[in-house]
Amino acid sequence: MSFGEPWAYSDSSNWKKTYPAAKGKEQSPINIDMSNISDCSSLCQISMKYGKSKCHARVQNKTPILTFDSGSYIKYVRDKKILSLKAMTIHTPSLHTINGTQYDMEVVFYHKMGGNMEPDGENYVPGGTAISVLFQKGADFGKQNNFFHSFIHQLPADRDTRKEMDISVGKDWGPEMIIPELKSYFYYPGSLPFPPCEEGWDWIVFEEIQGISKSIIDTLKIAFNKNVRTPLPLNSRIPSYNANVEMPIDPEIEQKSLQDSKLISLQDKPEKDENLGIRDETQKMAVVQLEKGRVKDWYKENKLNFKSIMIAVILLLLVYSSLKIVKHIVSNDLLNKVMVRQALGVSKQEAVAKS
Repeated sequence: MSFGEPWAYSDSSNWKKTYPAAKGKEQSPINIDMSNISDCSSLCQISMKYGKSKCHARVQNKTPILTFDSGSYIKYVRDKKILSLKAMTIHTPSLHTINGTQYDMEVVFYHKMGGNMEPDGENYVPGGTAISVLFQKGADFGKQNNFFHSFIHQLPADRDTRKEMDISVGKDWGPEMIIPELKSYFYYPGSLPFPPCEEGWDWIVFEEIQGISKSIIDTLKIAFNKNVRTPLPLNSRIPSYNANVEMPIDPEIEQKSLQDSKLISLQDKPEKDENLGIRDETQKMAVVQLEKGRVKDWYKENKLNFKSIMIAVILLLLVYSSLKIVKHIVSNDLLNKVMVRQALGVSKQEAVAKS
């Protein structure tokens, strides 16, 4: 995600001159033609658990970008791969179209297995999964309206700044508030919809169109209208369709989300309290246990990598030891000495036999 570099959506047709990945054959967004879709296999089925969060927002390249506290995850049902929510962007009108129809707004949640969204960041892992929610002007009530009303009027006035600000929101605020009730979705392989246009991103576009207040759309359009890339050719891709309106509940990500929320809650409490003094030992032990749990989960996720590294180290040590032994044998002419001794022994045996 190159939001730190100067680029413009209005110049998206020329992005390929600066960003080579933009020339790829699996670029996003696309038009989803419902007459040309396949059934979604188990490869694209996910579980989802989003936790409550504080609101962290910034605006860059005409795009509102929100980040959330840890505690929101998706998990692929078949290969058990877990990705955590890293960021959210808002686009007016929508990036994707369905049967050629463009909607008033689109929100995209970006999930990754490691690192953040910046390629030069620590532990960066390329690719990820983008989950898209489409909105159309409609009702003025509901949790989706409450979600946006909590922060849109406080977005940074500067339209292009790297400075992230914390916006005060309710204790029950979080990304779950705008996830559709019906969980059927379209799935296709694509890319980031902005520079560097990195491919290797799986896209999930929810089928249900959320109703949203006209005032919210109009407020966002004042500063961020047309912050979208034109839909790109499908080429050889055929989007898949997951008709299940409910997602399976996965105990592992439910537990991870709960652990994260408890840890954040404890960390947010002051170290000292006027009545209790220093935070009691029970809370401290709870933090320790939660950290142990997080370390254990991290080890489980990276266990195969550790085994591969250990096997590689052992092989290197064996090769090194073998080379040392060979060098010792050659430098001391041990092989020749052994052969000479063996030859002398044979000669003695022959002499004894003749006598």
